[in-house]
Amino acid sequence: ESGVGKSTVLLDLLSSVQAKNKKARILYISSEMTKNDIGFYYKKTPAIGRVPTLLLMNYVEDGTMTSVLAQAFNDDYDIILLDSYQDVLVKLVEAEGWKAKKAESWLTGMMIRAAEENGCAILAIQHMTKGGTYAGSTYLKHATQAMIELRFDVSGHRYVEVLKNRRGGSATGKRLYYSLDASGDVIYDEERFRNMEEMRKIE
Repeated sequence: ESGVGKSTVLLDLLSSVQAKNKKARILYISSEMTKNDIGFYYKKTPAIGRVPTLLLMNYVEDGTMTSVLAQAFNDDYDIILLDSYQDVLVKLVEAEGWKAKKAESWLTGMMIRAAEENGCAILAIQHMTKGGTYAGSTYLKHATQAMIELRFDVSGHRYVEVLKNRRGGSATGKRLYYSLDASGDVIYDEERFRNMEEMRKIE
């Protein structure tokens, strides 16, 4: 959902991986931010300063966006985070003059090949509409191995929930609540999660 902290949560995850494994090759691809945005975003989410970042906006006007994207996905990265899938599709349609189906097929196919042939873990953010449905088609939803949603509950508290996991779904349907503290870190409420699991067993 908008404002729930999708980028913040995933950048925090990448930063944590990078801290634990200095040799890990990680890339954050932002389709919306410019160089001027980085300083402002860093104050809110310091994790972005610890993760190598590719700003696609730098390559839209000169017509090199597709080649830069292809190079990134064909490189030897361990993890790539694409933020966001839908915005890249819009840019491919508007800047490259592609039809929506071609853009979707090209981008998703490239992501799948990077995962299957290069062994890269691909994370992609897809926005939701105010009505709670996916922006654009559900093509990405069906192509992925796993899917999580980040939402607000009725009280306005943030949580993450695994909806789909083709490689072991024991954690699906369970809410892990989190908050964003003043320093931009993500704090997970592990005690609440354990208590909810105990209640589930009792029920």
